[in-house]
Amino acid sequence: MDTTAADTPRRLGARGEKTRTELKNAARTVFARIGYLNATVPDIAQQASKSPAAFYKYFDNKRDVLEVLLYDFLEDFTTSTKLLGTPDLSRYEDLYRAVESFWNAYMEYRVEWVGAIHASAVDTEFLDTWLRLRDIGVQRIAHFVKTAQANGHFPQDQDPIVTASNLSAMLEHSCYLWAGIQASSLGRPTDPAEAISSIATLWHRSIWAPGNQQ
Repeated sequence: MDTTAADTPRRLGARGEKTRTELKNAARTVFARIGYLNATVPDIAQQASKSPAAFYKYFDNKRDVLEVLLYDFLEDFTTSTKLLGTPDLSRYEDLYRAVESFWNAYMEYRVEWVGAIHASAVDTEFLDTWLRLRDIGVQRIAHFVKTAQANGHFPQDQDPIVTASNLSAMLEHSCYLWAGIQASSLGRPTDPAEAISSIATLWHRSIWAPGNQQ
C-alpha cells in the first residue's frame, strides 16, 4: 500500500479534501452495489461525478481507496469504543458490550469488511495489509486472555496470541456471515442480539468459566 494514503495522508486543501471524501463515499457505494472485485476506477469516478484522472490525483487504484476506508474504520473504532481495550473483561456484561460494539461497528463498515475479505483472497499485497490490521485486534484480545491466565481461569500452557487469534476468527467470520453478506443458512441467528449473546457466551465460557484452570 502507498503509505501516504493511510499512515501519512496527502496534504490537501479544503477543496482537495472534499473531493477525496466524495471519492471515498463513491467507492463505498460502488463496492456495496457490485462488490469490490467487480468495481473499477471508472465506476468509482462516475459515481462521484469525477473523471478517472481526478481519481488518480488522490488514490493509486481501487485497492488504495479500500485500504484508506479500512484505516478510517480503525481510527473511528479505536477512538469511539473501548472494545477489548481493557485488560479485564471477566464480567459477562462487559464482554457482551464489547462484542456488541464490534458488531455495530461491523454493520456500519460492512462494505469495507466484506471488500477486505474478497480482496485478500486474490491480492497478496492487500492480504499483508489486512493481516496487519487484524493483528491489532488480536493483540487486544490477547490482553484479556493473559489476565484470565494470571487469575487462574485459563490454562497456562495455552499461547494467548493463538487463543486470541482463534477467538477473533470466530467473531470476524460470524460478523461476515450474518452481518456482512447476510447469509441464509443453518445456524443463522434470529436477530443481532442472539448473535451477540452467542458469541459473548462462547468467549466467556471458554476463558472465564470455572474449571478452565489446570
